[in-house]
Amino acid sequence: YQGEIMQLTITEKKDLPLAGRVEVQGTITFDAATPSNVDVAGSVAKQLNADLSLVVVKHIYTQFGQKTATFQVVAYKDAAARTKGEVMTGHLRKKLAEKQKAAGA
Repeated sequence: YQGEIMQLTITEKKDLPLAGRVEVQGTITFDAATPSNVDVAGSVAKQLNADLSLVVVKHIYTQFGQKTATFQVVAYKDAAARTKGEVMTGHLRKKLAEKQKAAGA
């Protein structure tokens, strides 16, 4: 989080074994700009001892005029559960195609 102080607190943790994931909600307190999805995912992955590639940030809701936000994150057990539970949108498909094209060229 670019050297700024970000304090992340998990308030709710719901284990869903049939879906192969853990849904996490919590609050973030920060000093500068709102943390990015990558920063939040990294902090949650560190607290849950999960792989960063299996953590997906669903929402970050900021409170107007305050340096706090609430977040919703999903941490999957494995890659198969992630592909089953996440929707591949058009812009993600395009990014994946460009990445594969660059790797092949």
